[in-house]
Amino acid sequence: MLARDSDYAEVIGGALTASTKAAQGKLKAPAKRVEYTQQLKSAYQNLVATGEIKSVEKSQPLDWNNEQDRAYARMQIKRAKSPEMKTIWQTFYDNHFQGDGQTAHMRYRLTDTICEFEKPKRNFYNLEKLKSIPIHEVAQAFGVEVKKVGNDYWCAIRQERTPSCKLYTKTNSFCDFGAANYGGDTIDLTAFLNSCSREDAMETLANTFGIQPENLNDVQRTPFPSERQLAKIGIQGDRASKNIDFHIEKYGLEAAKAISEKFSMRVEEMAKCFPNAYHQMLQAKAVPYVLSLRQTYFAELRRHYDLAALFNLELSPDDELFTEAREMLHDAETAERILCSAIQNREQVPFKRRSYDLAKDYAAIADGTLSVELTGSESMEYRDLNALLKSEHRKMGFSKLPKAQYDRLFEQLQDITAYSAFVKGDTVKLAYDAEFSEQINDVIHFTQGEQMMAGLTMLPAF
Repeated sequence: MLARDSDYAEVIGGALTASTKAAQGKLKAPAKRVEYTQQLKSAYQNLVATGEIKSVEKSQPLDWNNEQDRAYARMQIKRAKSPEMKTIWQTFYDNHFQGDGQTAHMRYRLTDTICEFEKPKRNFYNLEKLKSIPIHEVAQAFGVEVKKVGNDYWCAIRQERTPSCKLYTKTNSFCDFGAANYGGDTIDLTAFLNSCSREDAMETLANTFGIQPENLNDVQRTPFPSERQLAKIGIQGDRASKNIDFHIEKYGLEAAKAISEKFSMRVEEMAKCFPNAYHQMLQAKAVPYVLSLRQTYFAELRRHYDLAALFNLELSPDDELFTEAREMLHDAETAERILCSAIQNREQVPFKRRSYDLAKDYAAIADGTLSVELTGSESMEYRDLNALLKSEHRKMGFSKLPKAQYDRLFEQLQDITAYSAFVKGDTVKLAYDAEFSEQINDVIHFTQGEQMMAGLTMLPAF
């Protein structure tokens, strides 16, 4: 037997007692003792081989027939947090304790240890993030139909003919007037709709809306996004092939059928079986979708800025006028959070998540430090334009003009060719097919006087 520190004499955390020694002779059968010893020896040697625990066997080999040496090995395996430890403790318990009162206290301590391995670590979440999720979206996420009345919503969270539950947007809370005014925050509503505890409700709410736990490094990886969450980043989760562009004209019908059959699985399964194809799909589908939500939010803020400048208004992001912008911010923020949780390889999908703040974002637009892509019928998204020109091996051309001039000329520019437009401060930058550079610049630099002269020359002679 080895002589080492007091660890080797510990069974669960206390010294090896006389009752424990007495229990050593009460193994149910020699075969069981051999099975237990082999499990323990195998687990210990595996962890020594991987370097997770340090071996003392080079100087003094462990005596696997000696209980104190086996106790030492058990403690080392426990400290290494090996998943095999649960099985070893359970076998140890079954072999050594048969219900006699002399060893009752050891049975309790062993049972606690076994439960420790069975019980997963609980995630910890930022309560403010969970409580800030729009409460009407929480209700809708769990299948409740809501109806907007004024600034608030009404719904039925019980079986009733007339909805009696009110969702308050200002306080982001609810009150069910038909159930003794029962109410609370988003967590309470989730707990009620899912018939679970408040702790489980926090987990459910976070998983549904893609909120990462604060102790992410201490717990298992966040579960794969649900189908509802994937839909928020433009991905159909029920069948991976629905998210693939087959390019039949380029690869043919047979190739398209083969790809469709290969990926006729849920997206979660695709991520496990075909990680490269999965990340290519995210890059091609999810990333552009999420970026479009970001640009739509910025474009909405820019619209408010232009409106304030036109009518000489002083707008505050706290005004009710920004309600739609706040909803767009939430959609963009949620989508980026879900996308980041869906990405398993950052090198394949190097998406960079943005930090949003409505007041700061609006101030950046007003200061001219934030560039905003103009979206709508008058322009083409830069991503699509760039892909189109690359596919036809054509170059990109660029021009600048004042925002006020762009507002007058965008229809003429649109008649020339498709273009993308970015506004920063009072300047608009155009991107287009370089072959049309001369025509675009002619329109931009065509002065008002030249326009008047051109109009006169077109008048009929009398």
